[in-house]
Amino acid sequence: MPDCFEGFSMETLAFFAAVKFNNNREFLNENRDLFERAVKRPLVLLAQELAPVAQEIDPLTGEPAQVSQWYSSAMLLFLHGVKRLGLA
Repeated sequence: MPDCFEGFSMETLAFFAAVKFNNNREFLNENRDLFERAVKRPLVLLAQELAPVAQEIDPLTGEPAQVSQWYSSAMLLFLHGVKRLGLA
């Protein structure tokens, strides 16, 4: 696995497309490994890389945002990020 953010993969987009049609806990429980690999891991790496920039912009910025409970994170990302990108 990479140690730096290399972008989101087609697997990430496929996960969110599948969530669009299977927006339930059962689906997410069955696809936990995919979420961890294709969504959570890249987000954690991105947050780690952006943290120093955020600190420069606002020194009062606390610790980098963490990816919280995976189910909630997937739903929030889908509802906000993917829709804003026009992918939903």
